[in-house]
Amino acid sequence: MRDVVAVINLDCIGNNILEITETITDDNGLNLQEIVMKASQDLNVKVNYAEFGGSDQETFRVPSTANEECRLIWGLDAGIANETRVKSSIMISSSPLLYSDEWIDIGVPGWVHTPYDNSTSSQTLGWIGVDRLQAHVQIAALSIMRVLSATQNSFLMQFYIGAAAISALTAVLIYSVRTKAHIFMKKVRHEILANFGIKELVFTIFLTGVYMFLSLALFTRVGRDEIVTFGFPTIVTYRYYGKPFEMIALITSHVGSGGTDINEWMVHMMMQVRAEGLHALASPPYAGNTNLLLPGLLLNALIFSLLAFLTVYVVVKLNYLREYFRSSDVKHKLEQEE
Repeated sequence: MRDVVAVINLDCIGNNILEITETITDDNGLNLQEIVMKASQDLNVKVNYAEFGGSDQETFRVPSTANEECRLIWGLDAGIANETRVKSSIMISSSPLLYSDEWIDIGVPGWVHTPYDNSTSSQTLGWIGVDRLQAHVQIAALSIMRVLSATQNSFLMQFYIGAAAISALTAVLIYSVRTKAHIFMKKVRHEILANFGIKELVFTIFLTGVYMFLSLALFTRVGRDEIVTFGFPTIVTYRYYGKPFEMIALITSHVGSGGTDINEWMVHMMMQVRAEGLHALASPPYAGNTNLLLPGLLLNALIFSLLAFLTVYVVVKLNYLREYFRSSDVKHKLEQEE
């Protein structure tokens, strides 16, 4: 499985509405969900998130969960708990799927897992349409081609060439201005020592805190990411705070919009109840958790401290100019009186 780039599971396609499960960006930067969504848009096919998606792609996406389900349901160890995960695993399905979907969207039920899941429901009941089946297959095919194109790493050579060119240009610039840069640094040092004391330093620290607070309070983004709980990965909703770099991530929900968490959630609950008792069902185990994004926090602290320094420096300079002009006016008045 370590050689598998992505898994696209076509499970009951060809019905009225195309549905896909949720994925997140994998370790190689591949976002299969975005690729399938873009393919459907390019082919002018509407796509929704599936409410339930616990199908065969989950064995690839989370083999440890599939292994645990086999053990809990059948008492068998499939031996895949430690297999390499394929994060980019998605199910492409269509709705209505189950008979319980009756009167949803188009007013007819789905026939999968019933005696009518055959040519009768397709030809006589109009469950699967040839045109819709063709469109869904085309979306899968286009997605596969784009996955293969995205995994060729053609970008790496361009990146290496660009990095080499930038490094050479930077070396030339450093060599040409190194003496001037030394003089410039001496001037900067002198300017800081001449204009900054304890009071200015305190103002800079205070203003940095104000900028950090405003960044947290004014800039938020809702996103989806993956966490591991009870040893099983699952996709959760995060609210990210901070700008230009996000500093805090707050888990606001454990419910997956793509429905890929249903089987995992059942396994989690069974394991938790077995370990802690029935009271473990009282609340979700990871809603409300807060993660501190240390790299973003440090980068923002650096940026905002520089901004605060420049702000205080400008204020100090303006104050010096005001004092200078005021003393000049007083001197001018004294000269006139004399």
